[in-house]
Amino acid sequence: MGHAAETGIAMRLGARHAFAHEQLLMLIALGGAPKCAGDLERFGTGTVSMPKQQIARELGTCSKTVERSVHRLLLDGLIERVARTSESGATMCNEYRLTDDGWDAARRLVSTVASQLQR
Repeated sequence: MGHAAETGIAMRLGARHAFAHEQLLMLIALGGAPKCAGDLERFGTGTVSMPKQQIARELGTCSKTVERSVHRLLLDGLIERVARTSESGATMCNEYRLTDDGWDAARRLVSTVASQLQR
């Protein structure tokens, strides 16, 4: 089973390729890229605060694909985007948080990946 940029985010779900928005959903659920396969069974904070370019590197894709994935997850009601600013008022990268429906979808995805790893 391949992993996005060797970070532990699954590139395959069963017999099919994992879509970028599914990979992003897993990344957010885990609170970042897992450090080892065992991390896939433990959920993180359900939030990620990193620039789209860094998310793209973590997933082994481009920032335009990340933008499309964020847009899709927002439309599907699986995540919410929170704008952030520093104490000085400077714009910072957005925070992406799972909604309740996002948690349900992420649990299904992560459970599929975890069962693949046990085979």
